[in-house]
Amino acid sequence: MRGLFLIVTASATLLAQEAATLDLKERPISKVIKLLKDMQGELQATLKSETELKEKMDCWCTTNDKEKTEAIAEANRRIDALVAAIGKNSGLKAELGATIKQVEKELAQNTGALDKATEVRKTEASEFNADEKDIVQSIGAMKNAILVLSKHHEFFLQTGAKEVKRAVQSVLHKAAPEHKAILTAFVQGSQAPTNSGSYAPASGQIFGILKQMKEEFESNLAKMQEEEKTGQEDFAGLKSAKLDEIAAGKKMSKEKTQALADAGDALAKAKEDLDLTREALESDTKFLGDLRLRCQKSDKDWEHRAKTRNDEIAAISETIKILSDDDAFDLFSKTAGFIQTHESTKSKTSMMLRASKLLRDMGKKSNNLQLLALSTQVKLDGFVKVKMADRKSTRLNSSHSQ
Repeated sequence: MRGLFLIVTASATLLAQEAATLDLKERPISKVIKLLKDMQGELQATLKSETELKEKMDCWCTTNDKEKTEAIAEANRRIDALVAAIGKNSGLKAELGATIKQVEKELAQNTGALDKATEVRKTEASEFNADEKDIVQSIGAMKNAILVLSKHHEFFLQTGAKEVKRAVQSVLHKAAPEHKAILTAFVQGSQAPTNSGSYAPASGQIFGILKQMKEEFESNLAKMQEEEKTGQEDFAGLKSAKLDEIAAGKKMSKEKTQALADAGDALAKAKEDLDLTREALESDTKFLGDLRLRCQKSDKDWEHRAKTRNDEIAAISETIKILSDDDAFDLFSKTAGFIQTHESTKSKTSMMLRASKLLRDMGKKSNNLQLLALSTQVKLDGFVKVKMADRKSTRLNSSHSQ
C-alpha cells in the first residue's frame, strides 16, 4: 500500500514537472487570447478613427447647415426686395411713358404755335412793309402836290394844273369817301375853268383836303409803325417763351427717356436676378434637406457602429477574462497534480463553451467573421484540452492500478 502511494505521488510529481516545463505561450488557448487582444486593439483603433471621422462629419454638417440656412434666409429677403423693385420699376416705367407722351405732345404744340406765330409775324411784317411803302409814297406825293399848290396857287390854271392833278391822282385811292368825289372831279376836270378865276376856291379846297390827308397819312404811318414795333416785341417775347418751353420740353423728354431706359434696364435686371435667386433658393433648399437627411442617417449609423464596436470590445474583453481565468486554472491544475485534473474538466469545458458562445453571438450580431472563427477555435481548443486531460487521467489511473 505504501508502495502504491509512492508510485502515485511520483507520477503526480512527474506530471506537475511536465506541466511546469510547458511554455504558456505555446498552448492553443494562449494563442487565442493573443489574437483576441490584437483584435481588441484593432477595434479600439477603428473606433478611434471612426470617432474622428464622425467629429469631422459633425463639423461639416454644422457648417453647411448654418451656411445654407443663412443663404436661404438671404435669398428670401432678396426675393422680397426684388419683387418690390420689379413692382416699383414697372410702375415707374408706365409713369415715365405717360410723362414722355405728354411732354412730346406739349413740345409739338409749342413748336406748332411758334411756327404759326412766326408765319403770322412774317405775314404781318410783309403787309406792314408794303403798307408803309405805299403810305410813304402817298405822303410824298401829297407833299409834292401841296408844294406845287403852294407855289402855283396864283397861276394854277396856267402852269400847275397838270402837275397837281398827277399828284392828286396818285393819292386818290387813299382818300376818304367824302373827299374822293371832290378829288375825282378835280382830276377829271369836270368843273369848267373861267377867266374870272373860278378855280381859286377849288384849289384852296383841294389844298385843304391834301393837307388833311397828309396829316392823316402821317398819323396812320406813325400808328402802323408803333403797332409794328409792338408786334415785333410781342413776337420776340412769344418766341423767347416758346423757345424756352421747347428747350425745357426737349430736355425733359431726354431726361425722361433716359430714366425710362434706366427703369427698363433695372426692371429686366431685377427679373433676371429674381429668376437666378429663386433657382439658387431651390437648389439650396434641396441641398439643405438632403444634408439634414444625410447627417441624420450618419448620426444613426454612427450610433449603431459605435454601439457595435463597444459591444465587440466588451465581448472580447469578457472572453479574454474568461480564457485568461481558464488558462490560469489549467496551469494550476497541471502544477497541483493529477488528483484535481479530473475534477476541473467540467468547469473548464463550461468556461470554454461560454467564451465560444459569447464570441459567436457577437460575431453574428455584428456580422464579424473573425469573431465567428475565433469562437470555433476556442470551442475546438476546449475539447482538445478536455481530451488531453482525460488521457492524462487515464494514464494516471493505469499507473495507480499497477
